[in-house]
Amino acid sequence: MGNIWDILNNILDAISAFINWYMNETPLFNDTLDSFYALGVQAYNLLYPLVGEYIYYISEYFSGVGA
Repeated sequence: MGNIWDILNNILDAISAFINWYMNETPLFNDTLDSFYALGVQAYNLLYPLVGEYIYYISEYFSGVGA
């Protein structure tokens, strides 16, 4: 049974070494974060006017129905 624990420990060590390498020794992590930030900004710029327009139409609909 100890052999299985050694295998699991080696797998976890390999995963930990990869994450450590990815975050500390390459610029890929910062590039990934920058890409996600740019994607979020683009989505916000696209969706913000649409949401505002839908809120306006819904408020106009409800104000017209109650009148």
